[in-house]
This record gives sequence, structure tokens and C-alpha cells, in this order.
Amino acid sequence: YQKHVVVNGEEKDVKRSTGHSFLWYFKWETLVPFYFDQLIQDATDGKRDLSTALQKIYQEILSGAGENEIFHDITINALNEAAEGKVNFEEKYYDYLPRGKILELDEYLY
Repeated sequence: YQKHVVVNGEEKDVKRSTGHSFLWYFKWETLVPFYFDQLIQDATDGKRDLSTALQKIYQEILSGAGENEIFHDITINALNEAAEGKVNFEEKYYDYLPRGKILELDEYLY
């Protein structure tokens, strides 16, 4: 990510040989959930992780909440709850969309 996508402090999209956007198919689908998982684990001293949020999202959708709430809101609320309110996922969720902020992954990947 840092080697191939971050150029002069900004994200530049890279198309894979299949024509897929790196930022959409790798950052948003893989790196952001990994980062959020690490933030939840750090906030809860390892007692919770991303699966806690995913279970909450699933329960909300099964209960019909998705009919009246925007999925982004359900997701952000579940992430905040999983992190026991110690991380502001509303800010992070939108910050790390493709071409958003550069992920702070160094401490987790090295």
C-alpha cells in the first residue's frame, strides 16, 4: 500500500491487471476492515474485534432496522459499540473511503 499507492503523501489509484481499482477492491474491502479490527482490539484490550461489530450489524438487519436506517449508520453504530465508544468510527468510516486519508497501518503490519 505505502509502496505502490501512496505518492507524495496522497493516494493514487492503481489499476490491477484485471482492470480493478486497487483503492476500491483492496483498500476498502481488505485494508480498512483490517485496520478497524485492530482499532477495536486496541480499544477493548483484545476482548472484542470486528466480528463483534459484524454480529451487531447482522442482528440489526434481521430485526428490520435496515428498512428505516441507512446501512452506513448501522455499520458506524455497530463499530462504535464494539469499540465501547473509545474510537470515533463515524469520522474514520468516511475518512478512509478510497482517496481519503492514508491508513495508519505501520504499527500493525511490521
